[in-house]
Amino acid sequence: MKKPIPIAALLAVVIPMTTACANSGSPSSSQVQETNEPTVIRFGARQDYNGISYIDDSGNLAGYDIEVMKVIDEKLENYVFEYDAVGQEALLTGLETKQYVGAIGGFFWSQKRADAYLFPQNNIGASLACLQVRKEDVGKLVTLEDLYERGGKLVPISPISGTYGVVVDYNNTNPDKQIELGTIEWNSVGTEQISQWIHDGVYDANVSLVNGWDLALEQGVNTFDTGIDRDQPFTYIKSYTLFAKGQEAFVKEYDSALKALLDDGTISEIYKRYNGFDFLTLQQS
Repeated sequence: MKKPIPIAALLAVVIPMTTACANSGSPSSSQVQETNEPTVIRFGARQDYNGISYIDDSGNLAGYDIEVMKVIDEKLENYVFEYDAVGQEALLTGLETKQYVGAIGGFFWSQKRADAYLFPQNNIGASLACLQVRKEDVGKLVTLEDLYERGGKLVPISPISGTYGVVVDYNNTNPDKQIELGTIEWNSVGTEQISQWIHDGVYDANVSLVNGWDLALEQGVNTFDTGIDRDQPFTYIKSYTLFAKGQEAFVKEYDSALKALLDDGTISEIYKRYNGFDFLTLQQS
């Protein structure tokens, strides 16, 4: 850890009598000024989101979001970030119980999440979205409008998924070309089932993330030999670090540091190393 944590700072976090810490997840600004020591900020981080936030072969947290959080930590000299690697359910529970100040894991905006947690103004990254289709439809079903024109059926999507928001945004923008949007429970069906549905003609397309699809191919998921492929990306989804309610003051400092790193090209440089392009060019187009 680049900023050694004095014993006094650790005690300020763990002693139950420190009411402000117990209530907010981090000491108050007045405590920081009195001790003149960096404040420990504890984040929960997804342990299973490959490429974004995951445990590598050495047992360490790795991924794009983790690397960006480390440079934000360097920018915020009054703080030192610590991380717990957990599953998504435990991650969000930790936010609600104030166990964590923030949650790392490429989260997409949704109204339900916005009601429960704090979203910063600046997104930490973005994911490309594409349609998963039968190979004979590659180049023909590139966009949701293409799917509408063909009278195709879309695989149902969980309302808490960022890809659900992609279709909602499309329908709001195209009231005369609505896509029927069915819903399913989060993680109730896997890649194999979705591929089989498309292969069998039950559905014609699925909104998928490019990085997830490409990673599945790298890992040798053999269901893609059944005549299913992805088309070119047609949009992107902004991704964020989430924060617990009550952390408005810290989120402002986080936002300021992230904005500075976006402006000086640091974030673009990291993103290009992971994805081969700069997501900021998408947001500016």
